Amino acid sequence: MKNLKLVILATICTLAPLSAASLTLHYEETNTHIMRLREQRDQLELPINPSWKQAQEAREVLHFLENYGQSISEYFIENSKNKTLQPYILNLLTEYFKTQISIHQKILAVESHTEAGLILQILQLKSFKKVHDLFFSQESLRALLKDQLTTPSNELTEWVNIKNIIPNRSRVRKLHAAAIDKLMPISRIKEISDSSLILDFEDSDAYKLLTNNQNWNSFADIRPYGRNMSSTFSTGLGFIANEASSVFGAVAGSIAWREGYLKNNNG
Repeated sequence: MKNLKLVILATICTLAPLSAASLTLHYEETNTHIMRLREQRDQLELPINPSWKQAQEAREVLHFLENYGQSISEYFIENSKNKTLQPYILNLLTEYFKTQISIHQKILAVESHTEAGLILQILQLKSFKKVHDLFFSQESLRALLKDQLTTPSNELTEWVNIKNIIPNRSRVRKLHAAAIDKLMPISRIKEISDSSLILDFEDSDAYKLLTNNQNWNSFADIRPYGRNMSSTFSTGLGFIANEASSVFGAVAGSIAWREGYLKNNNG
C-alpha cells in the first residue's frame, strides 16, 4: 500500500493548478482530480484506537481537503462568472463531498478516550465547520449542492447525517469536557508523545478557547443550509446544472457525469 504522505504530496502537486481561477479543467484533467480524491479516502486507514501517527495522517488529509475545498469553491464561482464552467465538472464536486463524507465517518468511528483520538475529533470540529460554511454560505453554491446532495446516485445523503452528528451541541460539550480532563495541561501530553498532532491542537481555536476558559459553542453554530435552498438553479451557478441536462441528455448524460466517468464528452 502506498505511503499516505506520498499520496497526499502527489495529490497536492497534481491538483495545485485548480487554485488558478482562470484555468478551465478539461475532462481528462477532471478525471485526474477525481482519481486523486478517491486515493485520499481509500488510502487512509484509521482503526478505532489510532496511534499518534495514524491520527496525524488523518489530520493531514483533513487539512488537505480544507485547502482543496477553498480552491474548488473559488473555481466554481469564478468560472461560473466567466461562463467557462463545464457540466462534467459536477463530477468533481460530487467526488469531493464523497471524500469528505468518507474521512469524517472514519474519524467519527474513532474512540475518543485516547489522547490521539480525542485530539483528532476535536480538530474535526473546526475542519467540518470550515468546509460546510465555505460551500453553504454562498447562495449559488448552495443551490448547486442541493441537486448533488439529493440525487440518490451521487451517494451524498450521508453529508446531512454527519452534519447532524459532528457539530451536535451535546457532543461538542462532551468533547470540551473530555479535553479539560484528558488534555490539560498540554505539557503533560507533550511528555507522552512528540506527535505534530499535539502542536496542531495547541495552535487550534479549540485550544485557545480552553486556555481562556471559554466554551466551544461556536463549533456547534452550523447554519442550516436548507433555509435558502429553494433558490435552486435560477440564479448563480444555475446555468451549469441546466446545461448539464441539455448537453448530455436525460439518460446517457446522467450516467456520464454523475458516476464520475466522463466518457467521450468534452463539453
